[in-house]
Amino acid sequence: MTFGITILGVLTFPFGGFVLIIVAWFLARASIDLIENEGGQGGAKRWLAYPALAISGATLSVLIPAGPAFILVAWGIGEDQHFATLRGIEPSALRPFESFRLRWAFGIGCFGAWWLVLSGLMAVLLRPLRWVFRPFFDAMQWKHALWLTPVGAAASLCALLLLM
Repeated sequence: MTFGITILGVLTFPFGGFVLIIVAWFLARASIDLIENEGGQGGAKRWLAYPALAISGATLSVLIPAGPAFILVAWGIGEDQHFATLRGIEPSALRPFESFRLRWAFGIGCFGAWWLVLSGLMAVLLRPLRWVFRPFFDAMQWKHALWLTPVGAAASLCALLLLM
């Protein structure tokens, strides 16, 4: 049943099939937990639940690291004049390159800051994260979550260098 709902959700995705994929994720989680509670391996039953978990996991793996930063960047695209004023530059004196540079610095800075926060959140909220991405994240430890820290620090440093 989980596999059928997943296929139907993928085929009807443009017409609201994402709701079916969410339902399939819940059904897949329930079937995996039921198989594990019965003490069996599950075999083919388990493999029929994996597509829903993989599609949902891949979607969340993109949305969680990018989502909040994309929202901030979308808000900040038209706000370069305010950022120029904060830096002491008259907005009308902004050259096209300056505007471009400010936008890139803001965007990279948003991603860097979010990734720094996210690495800490992932380390602290490891147990719920493992449950959501189970069985793919079963071996994840807190040190794996901290791999995002140097990436966020490097992005923040790049943003700072762009603002100089």
